[in-house]
Amino acid sequence: MKKISGLVAALFMLMSLTAALAWSPEYTYTTRDELPASINAQLPPKLILEQGYLLDRRVLLLMSDGGQYYPYSYYNCSYTQPRGEDYELYNIPMPMTAWQGVPPVMTVESPTLVTLHYGDRYAYTFHFESYDPLGLCQVVIDGRAAFLGRNTLLFDYGYPGNPTRLYGTWKQMPSLSNMKEATLPKTMDELTAMLDQSGWAVVSNSVPTDRLNLRKSASRKGEPIGRYYNGTPVQIVSQTGQWSKVIIGNAEGYMMTKFLMTDQSSVQDAFPGRALLPTAWEENAGMFQTFSTDPIALMRVPLLDDSCVLDIPFIIGFVNDDWVAAMTYSGHYGYMRSEYFTAE
Repeated sequence: MKKISGLVAALFMLMSLTAALAWSPEYTYTTRDELPASINAQLPPKLILEQGYLLDRRVLLLMSDGGQYYPYSYYNCSYTQPRGEDYELYNIPMPMTAWQGVPPVMTVESPTLVTLHYGDRYAYTFHFESYDPLGLCQVVIDGRAAFLGRNTLLFDYGYPGNPTRLYGTWKQMPSLSNMKEATLPKTMDELTAMLDQSGWAVVSNSVPTDRLNLRKSASRKGEPIGRYYNGTPVQIVSQTGQWSKVIIGNAEGYMMTKFLMTDQSSVQDAFPGRALLPTAWEENAGMFQTFSTDPIALMRVPLLDDSCVLDIPFIIGFVNDDWVAAMTYSGHYGYMRSEYFTAE
């Protein structure tokens, strides 16, 4: 099953790569004279255009003054004015310098992804949503890649073997809206230090094939509301005796503390290799917030998050014969029908 899952993931990675290769910016600016008048009027006269791209209603620029570099993000938020006449600045252009004599270069991979490169050693990809610039979502340092999710740090995504996943709360998240060059991590240790792992743990059953019960009450007689595999991330709310009150996505309950490991990297994931079936994509299955039939539960997240990597859900546990608990690489949690996955 793991081989099937890997083939499916590779297929979707290939689809994503094909789409990326087919995509190009709406327009590439080569001189300041080509910029919309409303943008040119806002830019300091001394700045030189190094790179510029039009992405639908957004204009991304890398400017310089001959010594330092400044990223600019403009967005046309008017739906009444002709496009190009009402651009507003949506970031604080913080100065960047050449690292070891290598100046930054900006590339645009999609309408929502922009990457700053420093030669072949460093690459920092930022994700945009609507007109608001969001934070750093992918880092490549000396050929090693790391993906940053909501509460997730995933190393070596796409490489053979079991990738390292760490969970926690981000202390700081560099963003093009307020980025300071000094906050960009220069090593993977610096990147890891940005994630506060305190209060987080992963399920660590003594028998890896077992699943740990999440119960409604702190008792072995408490009603089970889910059974989770090794490697499932939990946020610890409190601890009393041999029980921990935890949160897993939208679910809250109790787990036995002795089966929760705070040294996350020491636990090998034991998620089943059940691949998502094509019918899930065809029917845009998504992930439900709960597994009940209440109409409120019909709010769901899409199978794909328009982010740095394909947001493919994978099973982390079971609720009953019909529903599984799922998680995506970017940190979305939810419930999906078991029928959308291959059999064990």
